[in-house]
Amino acid sequence: TMDRVEADQYYFFNDEYFTGLKENLKSHLHLCAILSPQEELGAACLFTICGNIVQYHLGGTSPDFLSEAPSKLMFDAIRAWGKDAGYHHFHLGGGLGAGEDSLFHFKAGFSPDRKDFYTYRLIVDEEKYQSCLRSWGHTRQLDQVVPDDFFPGYRRL
Repeated sequence: TMDRVEADQYYFFNDEYFTGLKENLKSHLHLCAILSPQEELGAACLFTICGNIVQYHLGGTSPDFLSEAPSKLMFDAIRAWGKDAGYHHFHLGGGLGAGEDSLFHFKAGFSPDRKDFYTYRLIVDEEKYQSCLRSWGHTRQLDQVVPDDFFPGYRRL
């Protein structure tokens, strides 16, 4: 999926990322996979649990099954599972960077319910943060200013 949508390299997570999710979230991390009748992987997704919320995290669809839209079946299965398990909300998230892009419109097709989204941006160690910014610029040999609204600046691709 990341190749198909020409995603930024940032979204190509390594094995350590997934190992860290599993180690840190334990029973709050769930994998759902949709298989074809021939047991070929059609779609898969990671979901997290926080309180009474089931949260979509990462997912993808095999190019061989795009026309069958297995992710729709997957979302319905997780919705039913979450309801049966006593969770009250199923949060799919929005588009890239909170934008109303094709990802947002896909997710928005499942429900008319919308919620505001907020993030809290806090720099605890200003010196270390500035060091990370300098390192970011140096390692990428870029001489550009990070826009004020991008946070944290050293994660900008």
